Amino acid sequence: VTLDTETTGFRQTDEILQIGLVDQDGHKLVDTLVKPQHTNKWPHAEKIHNISPKMVEKNGISYSDSLEAVRKAIASFDNIIIYNAGFDCKFFPTDFFKGKNVFCAMQLAIPILRAFPEYEPPSRFLKLKVLASLFELNTHDIDLHSAAGDAELTRRVWQFILDNENRLEVPLRDIIGEWFFYQNAGISCPT
Repeated sequence: VTLDTETTGFRQTDEILQIGLVDQDGHKLVDTLVKPQHTNKWPHAEKIHNISPKMVEKNGISYSDSLEAVRKAIASFDNIIIYNAGFDCKFFPTDFFKGKNVFCAMQLAIPILRAFPEYEPPSRFLKLKVLASLFELNTHDIDLHSAAGDAELTRRVWQFILDNENRLEVPLRDIIGEWFFYQNAGISCPT
């Protein structure tokens, strides 16, 4: 499954406003607004994802209910793919993903980019939409900057990685194994 969040901002004290979870076939498993516990406005973030305090107040569920929805949805899955996992994971309890393999699609896309000579090597951080553009993925049917939309786009990026692993000099399995070793994924979400 792929997971994405929209938040009140980028600071450690910011909170989740929306969670999206999509399975490997593109079916939405979770697509919900979340009421923040401590924040009542987020003007800078609202300009990006268009989630207003009024929307969240009217249609949001509690943070604990959102965690329960995600917990139920991921129960039968071993692998969770998140774009920029280090960011999204900080909004979940420390052991929330315990027993799951958490992959960062952004970090694991870099070896794929290196295998395509027409792509410029990325910096340490690469926006999801930019990566999708480099991979020439269709985004016209996706609500970008919504959690479910970005989870779907992450699913497409991940599928592109899997479909193109034959272009890698080192097998993807080895790259993932090394990444697990360094990130300690599978035990807790990488930070």
